[in-house]
Amino acid sequence: MSIEKCVRFPWSGGRHPWLDAYVETKTHIIGIESKRFEPFRGRKLVNFSEAYWRPVWGDQMVQFEKMRDELASGNAQFVRLDAVQLVKHAFGLRAEAQRTRKVAVLVYLYAEPEAWPDGKLIAAKDSEHHEFEIERFGSQVVGSEVLFKSLTYKKLLGTLSSSRDAGICNHADRIAEVFRP
Repeated sequence: MSIEKCVRFPWSGGRHPWLDAYVETKTHIIGIESKRFEPFRGRKLVNFSEAYWRPVWGDQMVQFEKMRDELASGNAQFVRLDAVQLVKHAFGLRAEAQRTRKVAVLVYLYAEPEAWPDGKLIAAKDSEHHEFEIERFGSQVVGSEVLFKSLTYKKLLGTLSSSRDAGICNHADRIAEVFRP
């Protein structure tokens, strides 16, 4: 497992995506993009360099290429979800999967905060819109070489809290208590 891992495209130079976490098993590579308050800070910019249109992604990344094209043209818009970042990460994971000969999974791990750290409430409609956009994005990239999954911190921590290992349970409970995801 690595924290802040750069997944390189199939060329040198330029800017390559950085994942918040990266897990490698015997058969899979799992890139994790984690969000807490970012989805509630407003519209995300659409910015793809020319490199993203290079014909190197293979025929099983068509759905992500369509998403890239829709985002770039303005036909697909996301307010809460940084879909551009997820597309870039998917392309980086695809290149890494080719190098490692493993299955690639992009996991969007997100919090569902009720309030900002200063106590100001986050509108329920904004949280609902974020969830809607996650579902919409996932449904539009299904069938791609890079699998897309989403997971809330609440669900992850709930699973960890049910571990047989007391240390893992205590750690999960402490994270939930301090960060209120």
